[in-house]
Amino acid sequence: MKRKTILLIFAALCIAVGVALSGLALHMAGFGWNGAGNPFTDPGNQGALARFFGNELKERKTYDFAPEEINWLIFTDTDEKVTVLPSADVLAHVSYYEGAGEYYGISNAGGRLEIVKHSDRRWYQNFGFHWNTQDTSVTIEIPAEKAFAGGAEITTSNGEIGYTGVSISGPLLLKTSNARITAGGFEAASGLDAMSSNGEIALRRIGGGAWRLTARTSNAGIALEGLGGWDGITAQTTNGSVGASSVAAGSVDLATSSARVTLDGVTARSLSLTTSNGEVNANAVAAENVDLTTSNARIALGGVAVTQSLSLTTSNGSITGTINGKKEDFGITSVTSNARNNLTDNPGGKIQLDVRTSNGDIDLNFR
Repeated sequence: MKRKTILLIFAALCIAVGVALSGLALHMAGFGWNGAGNPFTDPGNQGALARFFGNELKERKTYDFAPEEINWLIFTDTDEKVTVLPSADVLAHVSYYEGAGEYYGISNAGGRLEIVKHSDRRWYQNFGFHWNTQDTSVTIEIPAEKAFAGGAEITTSNGEIGYTGVSISGPLLLKTSNARITAGGFEAASGLDAMSSNGEIALRRIGGGAWRLTARTSNAGIALEGLGGWDGITAQTTNGSVGASSVAAGSVDLATSSARVTLDGVTARSLSLTTSNGEVNANAVAAENVDLTTSNARIALGGVAVTQSLSLTTSNGSITGTINGKKEDFGITSVTSNARNNLTDNPGGKIQLDVRTSNGDIDLNFR
């Protein structure tokens, strides 16, 4: 009985201390307690409650600039979706929201425009009690009549990036984390680098020059469609599928793990594809050299044309399908175990064909 009483007294003291600390915190946040300003009796003080938890409505702001005066645009944000799209007039516009301890610093000098998000939020304002559903995503509008002459770096975290319809002459970087990147409908004359983690990347209908297009993420898929004119294309992820259709480049390098890779209408000088524990499907592929590698999965060809070499490697999976050309034009090496093989080795032939698997059939036809 005595022990129970002590515990009750201790619990009461804890509650009292908690109430006192809460009151002190509310007082420091600007609350009044007598008449006007009381957070429980004065409706006009709801803003103070919102400020305490960092949930007050933010104010929309816009920064306008002449795109011809900018040769480098840097936009850095956190926890916001960023969308780039064509402007309706001759100026460029950046629309953003400030408040709740967050604001943007803007520097425009010497042709370099840098917009960076800053935060004065206290640590406890980042946890819980977030009832504000205001859309505070950022919009960057750039005239699309001619390509933006500069380069651009668009960076955020925990927020999507969308980039549509704005061609660009300089290098373009799109970078986020824990969110997806979608881009399409423009020309990127000096290269494109799209980077995320735990978020999909989808790049469609983007033309390039004598530069590379790179897409990198993790634990998510990559989709490439309608990409032409690039010197090279690289796509790397893990635990996510990779798909490439209607793609043309000097070199195409695709890599993932524990996921499938699908090719449909890919043209290149060299094509390299690597995955594991995922099947490979290659249809309407044309290149000088093709290297397709996986493990514990099959490789299926639906019309692959090469002029120098074709390497197909897997384990515990079949290799089947159609190769364009005459069989006698290929110097063939093929190896499997515990399965059927319809190829016979042929040391002659100007095109090298190397096929290797285990515990899987080899069944390749020529046309």
